[in-house]
Amino acid sequence: MGDHLAVPRRRHPPVPIAGAIGIGSSKPFAFLSGRKYAVNMKLDGIKQAIADLPETERTSLVAWLNELDAKAWDEQIKDDFSDGGAGMALLEKWDAEIKAGKSVPLEEFLAQREKAHKA
Repeated sequence: MGDHLAVPRRRHPPVPIAGAIGIGSSKPFAFLSGRKYAVNMKLDGIKQAIADLPETERTSLVAWLNELDAKAWDEQIKDDFSDGGAGMALLEKWDAEIKAGKSVPLEEFLAQREKAHKA
């Protein structure tokens, strides 16, 4: 927004079904919000369809994608740090270092780092 003049955006027509799935294809269609989209739409077609969404729908889509990504990240962390997960070896190594007295309390580490940065 700001001080610049708003230039109207050119609205693109919906992605042609034939171009998205191949001319002559008999693939089924999904009907969403009154729009026809090919079930096997290619990435470029999906990008164009997203670009053609009204801003409020695009904002809603971004929020949904962010939520989906956050859930996937949470699931990955849970998997990595559960029994047999990829992160368990790291946790076991840290536990061994702590038990062996090779670790430093966080506050002490931060103080040492701060002192080193000032020097």
